[in-house]
Amino acid sequence: EQGITIDVAYRYFSTNKRKFIIADTPGHEQYTRNMATGASTSDLAIILIDARYGVQTQTRRHSYIASLLGLKHVIVAVNKMDLVDFSQSRFEEIQADYLAFTEQLTLP
Repeated sequence: EQGITIDVAYRYFSTNKRKFIIADTPGHEQYTRNMATGASTSDLAIILIDARYGVQTQTRRHSYIASLLGLKHVIVAVNKMDLVDFSQSRFEEIQADYLAFTEQLTLP
């Protein structure tokens, strides 16, 4: 058990207004192809950034793939903020790093 997602895992749910399909895709570099497969039919991407490590090569790679696929809606979520004592400056550092990178992309 590696503790990482290898394949795309789909979850389905609906509200009174519409149906949703969530595709949980791998973040590990070795499984980038699976991430691209899951993202290829998506309307939205959620880029998850670990507060301890900030913007990594895989963060950039997944964002670039989302851009290439023409995803118009991207949510960036910084998790594990508790492990950096909920540091506002750490959050802002990650935010600035990610925004500087995305200026090169065609993300909205």
